[in-house]
Amino acid sequence: MLSEKQQEAVGHVLGPCLCLAGPGSGKTKVLTERLAHLISEEGVRPENILVLTYSRAAAKEMKERFEALIGRGLPVAFGTFHSVFFGILRREYGRSCPQLMNAKQKESLLVEAAGLCGLEGDAGRTALALAEEGSYIKNTLCPPHSYPSTLVEEDVRARFLEAYEARKRSCGLWDLDDLLVQTRELFLRSPAALRRWQERFAFLLVDEAQDINALQFEIVRLLALPQNNLFLVGDDDQSIYGFRGAAPEVLLHFPSAYPNGRRIVLRENFRCASAIVDAAQTLIGHNTARLPKETRAAAKRRGWILYEETKDETDESLRAAELLEKWQREVGAEKIAVLYRNRRSAFALAERCRGRGIRFCFRGAAANPYEQEAARDIVAYLRLASGGLQRGDMLRVMNRPWRGVSRASIESGPLTFERWRLYYASQPDIRRRIETFERDLRFLSTLSGTAALLYIRKKIGYEGYLRQEREEERWQPALEMMETLAAGAPSVRCLLERWQEGRDFWERHKKNAAAENDGGISFLTLHGAKGLEFERVLILDCNEGSLPSEKAVTKEQIEEERRLFYVGLTRAKEGVCLFFCGGGGDKKSGPSRFLAEMRKAKEQTT
Repeated sequence: MLSEKQQEAVGHVLGPCLCLAGPGSGKTKVLTERLAHLISEEGVRPENILVLTYSRAAAKEMKERFEALIGRGLPVAFGTFHSVFFGILRREYGRSCPQLMNAKQKESLLVEAAGLCGLEGDAGRTALALAEEGSYIKNTLCPPHSYPSTLVEEDVRARFLEAYEARKRSCGLWDLDDLLVQTRELFLRSPAALRRWQERFAFLLVDEAQDINALQFEIVRLLALPQNNLFLVGDDDQSIYGFRGAAPEVLLHFPSAYPNGRRIVLRENFRCASAIVDAAQTLIGHNTARLPKETRAAAKRRGWILYEETKDETDESLRAAELLEKWQREVGAEKIAVLYRNRRSAFALAERCRGRGIRFCFRGAAANPYEQEAARDIVAYLRLASGGLQRGDMLRVMNRPWRGVSRASIESGPLTFERWRLYYASQPDIRRRIETFERDLRFLSTLSGTAALLYIRKKIGYEGYLRQEREEERWQPALEMMETLAAGAPSVRCLLERWQEGRDFWERHKKNAAAENDGGISFLTLHGAKGLEFERVLILDCNEGSLPSEKAVTKEQIEEERRLFYVGLTRAKEGVCLFFCGGGGDKKSGPSRFLAEMRKAKEQTT
């Protein structure tokens, strides 16, 4: 059965329509029912319908649900923006169409461009960050000067991006941004090509429209002309990908883009209990850049929200593990999610869960924490200290920190310090650094785990290298994890064994979760949880500096942080537990301002 507003959305046929679909409002059901209505009741040919989604998984699920509803396969086009537009470009350009590069090819071209521009330091990292800035500029259609680089001077960035574009052209390759840029250019340059695709796709449906960026929206608007049979489904309150160029302004400006367009609001939340809906609604009401709307719980159950104050991160992980153990007995691990912003806290809780035998799985692309770059560097030092001079380990850390040695100096022949010193016989400064390196490794082998870790970080200077070459958030969690492993380890070999044991556990854990499709409690980032639902949700680190992030400074950034928290809250059907540190009055570590905003709603705690 469809609600009145859902029926209204399904029955819309011609002209532009914005369907505001909040959490748990049944937007996928509306989309699939509308497709069936267009074909079965309105006589629209299936091949004239295009459904755009933001992931291949979403496109696959939408297609399967539609075909299950209608009882057969039909040639409706389902796809992501990138896949659909790449298909259009290949049709138009044929064999002359460049190939889409893979991640390794992109990394190689970026490093080459960095070299051509003379970028110093960690050129690979800088190149990747500059490419992300270039991507943001393309996707938002903003002038480069209005988005200054945080890394280099504007003219340096311009030269780098120009070099990257030149390398792509010479290799006959496109990246994902090119699929959008080139489609827009094709439509603007060739009215005939645009007309062909306008006739092919006379009806456009866009899922998760709040995540659309300015470039995508311009292409969609061109494609929808002249009939403008454009059906956008989204929720400006769930726009959380500002770093990719997405912004709620696309939905906010819909009335001005389409003055005669229709707006339908799906107000009922069929997922969350009323306590969660009330608190989430009160929270998001503090945002000003939003379309006004009131959401209500369709279910009569009240549900609950728990606020758990802890002393510190250690106390948080202990009490959170105890609560998860209780929840696992009550509702089953697969119905529970842990949402987090801070990987360090998530890994600390995961270790607690591992010790208690609580089933869990990091969903999405979460990497093995034992394989973090800084952890692997430290392990390489420890292995070298244990007496095995493996070439891979030496290549990894020989210039971390910088010692001025070259890869060629150890690439062939037996690897010994004696041969290495001979290689640099005519360069006494480098030879002395090699001798110091050897003495450091020899001394390391005599230390306990904690002492060895401290020696690598301070005496050898590895932490100084990290501070100079990496953002702290990229390496600090790894060092803290290694500190935990090192505690009580009587030797370097024992520390290595602990690291190997933890690494192997995570690998088995990931394989088992994939094979069984049930890894227990889901650990997810707040961004990664979007679109999912669980009976109970636990959110870690509800503190200032984490939620909202300490990097969120402007009003717009704070509002996006509030939307992110709103998304996390509304993943839960029955109840939510929010963990925070009291902070002793320290604003950076004290309770998140969002908690106070939520508590203005009537909630029931248990």
